[in-house]
Amino acid sequence: MTIFELPPSELTALAVLLGINISKSYTVQELEILVSLLEVLIGILDLTIVSNEKEVKKHSDFVNKI
Repeated sequence: MTIFELPPSELTALAVLLGINISKSYTVQELEILVSLLEVLIGILDLTIVSNEKEVKKHSDFVNKI
């Protein structure tokens, strides 16, 4: 998932969560930096979710064997 695939409401919520002033005017360079940082954050969160899903499946398979 990229930053551009987020719905506007989620993008706004993410910006507010990160302390980004959404009413301020930003330069193109500042926006590029913000987008890059948000994409890294989304990537980290996505990896965490995938990792957790694998862990849940592993435990679920173990429980089903019992």
